[in-house]
Amino acid sequence: AFESLEKHLSLNSKGPQSSAPMVWNILLAAAANQTSIDYECSHHEGAASANTILGVLEDSFELQAAEIEVNDALWHYLDPRCWKHAVSTAVDLVAVPYYGQPARDPNEVRRGKAQQGTTYFHVFATVYVIRKHRRVTLALHYVRKDESLVSVLDTLKGDLEQRGIQVKLWLADRAFCSVAALKWFDQQPEAIVPMVARGKEDPPSGSRVLFEEHVSHWTHYTMRSDTDGEIDLRVAVVRRYGHHSRRQGKRVPAKTLVYVVVGQKVHLPSYRRSLDSVRVLYRSRFGIESSYRQMNQARLKTSSRSPTLRLLAAAIAFLLRNLWALCGWMTLAHPGPGRRGGNSKFRLQTLLRWITKVVDEGLGFPRTFQLPAASTQRF
Repeated sequence: AFESLEKHLSLNSKGPQSSAPMVWNILLAAAANQTSIDYECSHHEGAASANTILGVLEDSFELQAAEIEVNDALWHYLDPRCWKHAVSTAVDLVAVPYYGQPARDPNEVRRGKAQQGTTYFHVFATVYVIRKHRRVTLALHYVRKDESLVSVLDTLKGDLEQRGIQVKLWLADRAFCSVAALKWFDQQPEAIVPMVARGKEDPPSGSRVLFEEHVSHWTHYTMRSDTDGEIDLRVAVVRRYGHHSRRQGKRVPAKTLVYVVVGQKVHLPSYRRSLDSVRVLYRSRFGIESSYRQMNQARLKTSSRSPTLRLLAAAIAFLLRNLWALCGWMTLAHPGPGRRGGNSKFRLQTLLRWITKVVDEGLGFPRTFQLPAASTQRF
């Protein structure tokens, strides 16, 4: 992790207390412990002050340049030969709650549905690859307030193409179920996006009618927008019948799932994809939701308004998650042909505890603390 950060993110250090090893060790310790830079600086004997660390970060990075550098760091240990064939990718947005005013530009913070006591968020878009149990984050993008979903998709696709990755299938969240985004996906080889139920509930109208179907089938639907026009969509209505789940220990009720399937391949006469395969393919996308949960388990805490520091916090968390996934992949390796089998015993928390231990040994963890003077007041 330290090598990835040191190689791709350059710091303007001016002395041993602001050197790259000092800064990155503090940030990695804060990420592994889910603490702040101030806490780690005050709890390591050989650490610099928190103001020194924050000053180096502020002088070293600009938001747009930092985004390019953190994406290079995410790729440091990924072998390009593993992605020489077209891959399936999941794309989604993750919102980190924010309390306060933007640091400099109002476009730094986006509004959203109330969550954890706020409607303001720093939003990040990520592309997550799905290939032979390799599940890593390939690109990270800081989403501005006035940025459209099409612009976000163009940026992420550009990052992938710059590294020679071709995408054969896009799996997107329901937030991308809009006319503008679907028109963009329609220009790609293939994409699956869940339909959003819109219209009256009683009697059902609009796309909500599709969710009332009780038989699986292919159909067509026209989505319209006042600003982006309309688009004719091919829709997969998949009926999941009720069944007893041994894992959940209860009966799962019947449910109708509706997916929009678009792309250049869909328009070909030879396109043949079963309804159940659409559901199974989209289920593989939920790994990106797990990556967000794990990202929050390795994201340092900060009250700083700097969007660059918050981008670094998310990038370091995704980097640690990538390294953990690759380590787990290697522990399951075996000589000879065949897929990797079994379950890795190497947990993300194990990786984080190792990082904490190494930083504590390098910077020194205090065993004593200076107590305040004894009070002479009697009670």
